[in-house]
Formats: sequence, structure tokens, C-alpha cells
Amino acid sequence: ESMNFLLPLHRSPLNIGWHAGGTLSDLKLHKLFKEFSKQDKDILEDLFVRGAQIYHELPYHDNVISVVFDSPYSYVDAFEVHRTKYSLYKIGRAMFETDWIPPKWEYLINEYLDELWVPSVFAKEVFRSAGIHIPITV
Repeated sequence: ESMNFLLPLHRSPLNIGWHAGGTLSDLKLHKLFKEFSKQDKDILEDLFVRGAQIYHELPYHDNVISVVFDSPYSYVDAFEVHRTKYSLYKIGRAMFETDWIPPKWEYLINEYLDELWVPSVFAKEVFRSAGIHIPITV
């Protein structure tokens, strides 16, 4: 599913990178990576290399937009422990396939993000009704 976010971001005129932890070799060994087309593999590799350069070379990431594709529990690590806490704008991508979200998610999302991306209108309604007050994009 992340491919649906990453591939359009690659076409953006902005300097966008993908930092997923691990190494490029780890990415290439992942079982799903082997199923992608050569073009998609090249895009993922490019985003990964650019993400590593952005993450490691910019001193405070104050001109970087960070997008975290993980559970809201990872936002503390992403935005407090790592250098991405200085990001200009922080986006999280989350989903929970029920009509409620874990109670702590409300705090984590509202506290650490500027915007939340969700996969459906249903998810948007669930997150909004749970008290998420930042912009939510489907």
C-alpha cells in the first residue's frame, strides 16, 4: 500500500526521500521488493538513497517534510529521538480497520503531526470522531 504513496511522491518537484530504516541491501532482500517492476524498483531505490542523504546530511531537517508510514506509536521515536523532530512539516500515515482507534493514538497524532493521511473516507470519519483535530487527507 505504501507504494501508492511513494510513487506519486517521486514525481513531485520537491526534494523527497524515503527513510525506512535499515539499508538499501535490506530493502532489496525484502520479499515484496522482488515482485515490483524494474521501473518501480528503480524509483524505490532512488527515494531510499535520497532519503538517506536528507536524513544524514541535513543538520536539523528544518527544510524537510517528514512522512511516517507506520503506527502512531512510532511517532515518538521518529519525532523525538531522531533528527526528524526539526522537520518543517510532519505527516503520518495511519489506519485502523474498525470504528475506533486506540485511545493513545489521539494524543500521538495531535501532538506529533501536522497532517494525517488515511486510506479511506471511513477511516477519516473514524479518526475525526476520535478527536483528531489536525487536517486529515484521504
